[in-house]
Amino acid sequence: MPERIIQSLEAALQSGANDVVIAEGYAPCIRLGGRIAKLTDAPEIPAGTLDKMLGVLPDAYGVKKVGPYADKMWRIRYSRGSQGKVASFRALLGDCPEFDTIGAPDALESCLLFTSGLLLFVGPASCGKTTTASSFVSAYCKMATRRAVFLDAVNEYEIPFGDSLVIKGELGSEPEKTVEHALCSGADILWFGDITEETLLPALQAAESGSLVVATLQANTTSGALSELLGERASSLTRTLLASNLKAVVVEHLLPAADGSIVPAFEVAVNNQNIAAQIRSGDFYKIPQYVQAGIAEGMLPLDSSLSMLVRGGYVAKEEAARLASDPAKL
Repeated sequence: MPERIIQSLEAALQSGANDVVIAEGYAPCIRLGGRIAKLTDAPEIPAGTLDKMLGVLPDAYGVKKVGPYADKMWRIRYSRGSQGKVASFRALLGDCPEFDTIGAPDALESCLLFTSGLLLFVGPASCGKTTTASSFVSAYCKMATRRAVFLDAVNEYEIPFGDSLVIKGELGSEPEKTVEHALCSGADILWFGDITEETLLPALQAAESGSLVVATLQANTTSGALSELLGERASSLTRTLLASNLKAVVVEHLLPAADGSIVPAFEVAVNNQNIAAQIRSGDFYKIPQYVQAGIAEGMLPLDSSLSMLVRGGYVAKEEAARLASDPAKL
């Protein structure tokens, strides 16, 4: 049965797909340019296939590195579905792109000046947020000689770090102790990889102590990212620390370009007094208006990024309108 999955992975590599979505009880799908499509003539995947292929996956959801399959290592994000387990496979490329090649806007480049706090890279599945975050971490480490601690469990990229001193590890089952040890080593930057409600507080404590913490989160918007992190279980301490130590949220989406390639659109929401107040109150729906009002402070609303892509002829107006909050401005 696992051969069906491997055949799907091979087909995805041939088609240039971003990733392969395997849901037990359904036929495999591929994600290309943010859109999902079924693989032609692919049979459904029976329940238990993922466990047979990968071993018993711990917990209800998670992320891990697996392979080699189809001559590649793969990052999988898995969870439990209604008929079985669901996993999204993405081929690991190995080479981290240079920061000046990823199309980063000026608002993101200015984030390289941060020396402490929490910097979040967010976006939907397979939007390039981990690639952008990894490239940012590499550029940050090459700007100066720093002490860096890499805690990303998957290590999707080998991140060049110049003359910086890098310690590699994982958050593990006791993230508080791991972060405490990192701070004792004098870490200037901590690369977390995926952040969760459970690891948010240790990350914020590191940011409060003077380190720059870089992390990723799956969400479509700045407001959605904050809602995801500050769920019903979030303590008042966590909310206060986030309001005080969040530096910026970088949202990324990928769109099909006019030449057949894929181009990124960004939003960069830099924390200020107005946004911090909404974090404390939980009124996240107000944040888009403060991002729009913060252009003079170096913020970049998503609609502005989309408009620039349309005016430059990179993206069709119809494609940009799918993401825009106000398509009339395009």
